[in-house]
Amino acid sequence: MKKFFGLVVGFPRTTLLIFTLLTVFFLLQIPRIRVETDLKNWLPEGHPEVEFFDEIREQFGLASRVVICVEHDGPAAYSIPTRLRLYPV
Repeated sequence: MKKFFGLVVGFPRTTLLIFTLLTVFFLLQIPRIRVETDLKNWLPEGHPEVEFFDEIREQFGLASRVVICVEHDGPAAYSIPTRLRLYPV
């Protein structure tokens, strides 16, 4: 580690040039970055979850939303006690 810092301090222009070139290189790579948010692309083909996801997508037209369905035997699914139980979810 001392040797590394000795080189950095001993050759400041070279150090700045190297870091500048590295920065430019990584900046040029930014257009190649892509973000994949489709859950289907993260799961293997034929996986039961992919088939279920396709079913839900066809039925409801949802691709990137989370749907929580609640079945409640009590008088009202939107009552205060029921909502308090669902709040942490």
